[in-house]
This record gives sequence, C-alpha cells and structure tokens, in this order.
Amino acid sequence: MYYNAHTHIARANEIAVVNINLLEEHLSYPQYTSLSYHPWDIDTELSLEQLKAIFKQKIQNKNVVAIGECGLDKRRGLDLEIQKEYFKAQIDISETYQLPLITHLVKSYSESLAIRKQMNCRQAWVIHNFNSSEQTAKTLIKSGCYLSIGSRIIQDGHPLQKVLPLIDTHFLLLESDEETKEQNKNKNIALNYQKVAALLQITETELIAIQKQNFERIFKL
Repeated sequence: MYYNAHTHIARANEIAVVNINLLEEHLSYPQYTSLSYHPWDIDTELSLEQLKAIFKQKIQNKNVVAIGECGLDKRRGLDLEIQKEYFKAQIDISETYQLPLITHLVKSYSESLAIRKQMNCRQAWVIHNFNSSEQTAKTLIKSGCYLSIGSRIIQDGHPLQKVLPLIDTHFLLLESDEETKEQNKNKNIALNYQKVAALLQITETELIAIQKQNFERIFKL
C-alpha cells in the first residue's frame, strides 16, 4: 500500500490525501480529504469572510485532514498581494483548526516563509511538488515544512535526483498529483516510490514504512 500526500483522485492501492475544491459540492468526501481554494481560482467577489465561513462549515466533515492546496504563484493568477490575502485566510483556518497546510508555491518560497514567520504558524506545511536546491530544502525544513516529492523525480537527469538523498527522510513525503486516471503513465505513485527508494539506497518496503510514519504524524491519523 502506497502513501500519497497529494492527489486529486483516489486509487485502490493507495492511502491518499485527496484534494477537493472547497467551492464544489460533494455528496461524500474521500477518507482523507484536503479542502482547497487554489490561487489560480481566486475570485475577489468571494470575500475573505465568505471564504472562511465556507471553510468553517465544510471542515466539520470528519474526513478533512488538511487545508490546501493553497499558496502563491508568481507565474499565474491574480496580483501577488491579492494572493497573499487569500493565502493568509487559509493559513488562519489551518492554525485555528490545527490542520496541516498543503501549499502551492511557485517562485515564492521566501515570501511564503516570511508569512509563516509573521503569522507565527505552528501547523506543519506540506510543500507540494517540491523542486529546489539543498539549501532551500534545509531552510523549509527548519521552518517547519515537509517536502512532498512528485513525478519530477523520475525524469532522467532531473536536478532533484541529486538533492533528494540530502533531505532528512523524517521530513519527506511522496505524491502523485494525479487529476485524471489517464495521467497514470506519467504520474504513477508506484514509479515515484521505486525511484526514490533507489536514490536513497533503501528498499521500497523501508520507504513505505518511513512514509507511513510521516503520513500518520503529519495528518494526525
């Protein structure tokens, strides 16, 4: 059984945190759900007060184990200052309800960590699809973040393959980030596990055991 820290669809061979859009109606929530208001989806007609009210209503579902993905994206979406306000609103929900936060951060690690420090955050952040240097990894971990590794890790020659063995596995998660079942060839959590185990020079069974511990600790299962 694979542990998957971030995906949009549930699979039979996974224990997965499944991202659902906060504004969509769902008859039932996946067993482990993260509630998301993505930075690409921000509409300023939805006030921050309205956003928080919807979160407070839906967070009552016992299957909600995390907030996000949410965050800052310098490449896409509204002005960064607007994104920050909606990000902070979701951080506030995370802190109030003591739930980890799954982040979407594009070219914005420093800005996000400044917000984390400013808001004196105590809840863990999961850095979705981490893709940066050893120094950035260490800075994020020191600040209370966990690094979630996606499908980039299986790309031949990707720089992340050199960074991965330098990451403390206590702060390591794996994810598929699948949105459709047709993506399975490129975003297959099993392939991620095989590659990461090889890079760490451990067995896949050992890696699954590490992921189980991290998953249960972060998502308080």
